Amino acid sequence: PVLHGNDVVAYFSLGKWSHATMGLPNFAITWHNWTDARDGTNYSYTWWFSSEANRQRFLRNPWKYAPRY
Repeated sequence: PVLHGNDVVAYFSLGKWSHATMGLPNFAITWHNWTDARDGTNYSYTWWFSSEANRQRFLRNPWKYAPRY
């Protein structure tokens, strides 16, 4: 999973010295990000969340939480 299974939604609400919150596979989603037009490769990522509420927050706006490479 992305970020070794840490909950990316919880990450954005952590204080300065807080530890990452581990997500759970029962609150996972697989998000299809994009398809490479050159070769048709699909890029999908599995995200784990610590709660259904965080999973729903991600689904409402995945680009808010997705890494920007």
